[in-house]
Amino acid sequence: MKKLELGKITQLFSRRSGGIRRRLLIWGLTLLGIALIVNTLAGSMYTRRLIKREAAELQTEVASRVAREIEDFIRRKAERLLDFSASATLYELGGKEQRLLALLLLKNDRAFTDVSVLDGKGLEVLKVSERRVYLPGELADQSDSAKFKSAIKGEHYISPVYTSDKAEPYVTISVPLRVTPQEVVGVVSVEANLKILWEVIGEIGFGRAGYAYLVDGRGNLIAHRDPSLVLKRTNLSHLHAVQEFLSNPTSPDPTPAYESQGITGEPVLATFAPVGGLGWAVVLEEPVAAALSELKRMERYALLLLGIGVLIGALIIVWVSNRITRPISELHRGAEVIGHGNLHHRVEIKTGDEIEQLAREFNKMAGELQASHVTLEQKVEQRTSELSALYDVTVSVSESLDINSVLSAALRKVLEVLRFDAGRVHLLDPERKELLLKASQGFAGEAGMQLSVYRIGEGINGKVAESGEALLFEDIETDPRYEQIAYSGLAKQAGYRALASLPIKVKGKVLGTMDLMNLVPRSFLPSEVQLISSVANEIGVAIENSRLYEEAVKKSQQLSALHTIAATVNQSLELDVILRESVDKVCEILAFDAAWIYVADPSGQELHLRAHKGLSDEFVRAIYRRGIGTGSMGRVIESGEPLVYEDIQTDPAYLQVTAGRRAQSFGFRTLYNFPVKSRARIVGVLNLANYFRRRFSPEELELIGSIANEIGVGVENANLFYQTKQKSLELEKTNIELITANQAKADFLAAMSHELRTPLNVIIGNADLMRDGMFGDIGAKQRSALEKILYYSETLLKLINDVLTVTKVEAGKASLNVSTFHVDEIIAHTRGYVEQLNRNGRLKVLWEVEPDLPPMTTDALKIEEILQNLIGNAFKFTPQGSIEVRVRDLKGKNRIEFSVADTGIGIAFKDRDKIFEQFHQLEEAHTGSYGGVGLGLNIVKRYLEMMEGHIKVESQPGKGSTFTFELPYSIQ
Repeated sequence: MKKLELGKITQLFSRRSGGIRRRLLIWGLTLLGIALIVNTLAGSMYTRRLIKREAAELQTEVASRVAREIEDFIRRKAERLLDFSASATLYELGGKEQRLLALLLLKNDRAFTDVSVLDGKGLEVLKVSERRVYLPGELADQSDSAKFKSAIKGEHYISPVYTSDKAEPYVTISVPLRVTPQEVVGVVSVEANLKILWEVIGEIGFGRAGYAYLVDGRGNLIAHRDPSLVLKRTNLSHLHAVQEFLSNPTSPDPTPAYESQGITGEPVLATFAPVGGLGWAVVLEEPVAAALSELKRMERYALLLLGIGVLIGALIIVWVSNRITRPISELHRGAEVIGHGNLHHRVEIKTGDEIEQLAREFNKMAGELQASHVTLEQKVEQRTSELSALYDVTVSVSESLDINSVLSAALRKVLEVLRFDAGRVHLLDPERKELLLKASQGFAGEAGMQLSVYRIGEGINGKVAESGEALLFEDIETDPRYEQIAYSGLAKQAGYRALASLPIKVKGKVLGTMDLMNLVPRSFLPSEVQLISSVANEIGVAIENSRLYEEAVKKSQQLSALHTIAATVNQSLELDVILRESVDKVCEILAFDAAWIYVADPSGQELHLRAHKGLSDEFVRAIYRRGIGTGSMGRVIESGEPLVYEDIQTDPAYLQVTAGRRAQSFGFRTLYNFPVKSRARIVGVLNLANYFRRRFSPEELELIGSIANEIGVGVENANLFYQTKQKSLELEKTNIELITANQAKADFLAAMSHELRTPLNVIIGNADLMRDGMFGDIGAKQRSALEKILYYSETLLKLINDVLTVTKVEAGKASLNVSTFHVDEIIAHTRGYVEQLNRNGRLKVLWEVEPDLPPMTTDALKIEEILQNLIGNAFKFTPQGSIEVRVRDLKGKNRIEFSVADTGIGIAFKDRDKIFEQFHQLEEAHTGSYGGVGLGLNIVKRYLEMMEGHIKVESQPGKGSTFTFELPYSIQ
């Protein structure tokens, strides 16, 4: 039984199986599987959370216990040192008795390796070690050490962990030497080897594979069961538990048993507990695999139960689905039997539900199907014949794109398939509104070609073309409509009795008519009329395709011609070459006997013949120059529209417009005058002529107009090229003159600045000497006057130096003096400059310089000058308040940022970009309250551009300004 059910399940999942049973099994197993999987996952998650919670409690307890033990261990060492201190106070500092006590301390406590006794001034009076013997000359002054400073105040001191030359961890412990509870006469300190903690830590174990280790306040490993890790000076600050401890070294672990990477690199559950008073932490780790091993076994057991549950559920679902789908299968077999042609078969189902009702309806449907089968076969045979006929006609009309061969072949096929004796096809000429005979079949002699033209609305064909509806005559001898509508009675005269006239349409548009005739009367069934209409529509599609093909071919030829002309006019920028090549191509492509082009002269009063082909020398001399306001040329230029003459020998319009009639006198018949335009401006006239009469369609005339426009573009390009060439020569000459003038200005400013500085320096020097009393004593008023002379002379000297600097930069003579220096050097020089500016202490100056900035390789003097300019401006425009200078490193960009902020008058938004221009000053500066000529910020910007930097400004009127610039540490 079990094998049978499994076989059914396998069959349900096979590719050929399907239906309700398969869907029931799939959906049932899906829902059951989801329920079991959700239950299993929920149990697993709950168990995992429970195990982690228990692990967290256990780890927290163990870690706290171990931390207390280590704390007690260090505390006992400190107490032992206090006992030694109490005994040592009974003897002389540094005496033999204290040395003996120290040796006994080292012997009794193997953790202590060195003992030192310091007097009240911090000098070592005694130092004993188990590793070496200290001579009196090796005793040192420890007055600046932390162990002395803390212990001399009466406090206990425990140092951070450090390592010896053998990488073993040590701490220094110091306590005061008290003669009385209030009197401290010295300090006792020891070095304690923490290697003893390795054994303590190594013995700690918990869970299945848990272990512990000890770290100090910097994340360095102090103790571990593997001493080699400690001796390697391992730093564990990258581990999660150690990072949590370092971020808050006095608090317990907020996330005990957190899953993270362990000291060995494997996933672990980790917890830490801080060691009170020492800044250390005990870290516990247990591999995740070991901690959750029981969970893995439980999950495997749960998966086994899941598989068993799914299998049992599948067996139950198969049994239930068989009960449901057996009658449906019986219906399916009945449908297959009927589908194979046995329409007498019936199904017998007694279930008393909707399936039994469905079976009754199925039997009823089988009976009706049996009754209609015979009629359906007849209809199918008839429809197949009609579709075959329509297909034959479709194939026939699709074999060619030539309209005449298509119509003849289609009409012949229609007569053959639909069994008519004769037929004709007329196509509509939209311009003349006439139906023209295009194909005829089945008429004897010339009968089919009689009356080959019908006007719209005239006769049977005219009525059909006008209304778009078919006219059917089963017997024209007895049908009174024929006599009323027929125009010529051709069908009746030829002996035909039945006539069907149908419109040939495409997308609702009538293209023509098709007449089908029989020698005997004939009834037209609706299905037959529909078939004939479909055939007519297929012929209409073939006609439309042929027309579209002809238009596409013609359009392609026109585009090819236009492309050729465009390529010709774009090959050169010489006007005569363009025009000569254009007339050659126009005559070649459009098959004209002659072509010539007039171009307006610059005065705009005359047209000059610039290119021609197919004209005799005599004709060229006669038409070489034409006035713009006369003749056909004048009308074309005035109206902007072409003039077309199909026959100038007889056309009265040509005779009326043209006075000279030279083209007529030289034998031309067809003449076209087209305006040559460029940007809606007429630049000339294109003339085309033939010796025979010729007519062009609107599309061909449009093509000639496009060609004329292309020639106009070529003419415009040639003119622009000539004008551009002339302008370039003029600009080149002007540029040379400007360069010469600018160089002369730069030389003049440099010379004047240099000449002005020499006497000004003499004035400043002598005034300075007079102020210092070198030429004798001076009075208070004289000193005040000399101070003003010096102040304004130095201001004038700075202005001259600024002008000279700008001149050098503009002349390209300014260069960078690159060197490597520290930023602190620049800041020191700038501070000196600021102290000179702020001698009276008018403003508060703040400095915020980031420490340990990398050295710079660039022009130090120019950076100093930039800072002095910005700080000088800040002092100038800040009546009261403060100035702040900030320097910081732009992390990750290899650049440094300087900023100067003030609380002065500020800058309006509209002036922020202008302040870096030469000789630009704020409106407030023009009042006389502030000096300068507006060159300082321009120099700052130019220097920064030379050093690959840039500057920005933030400011609000009345609230101060902040200038910020940045530079690379090393200039490229």
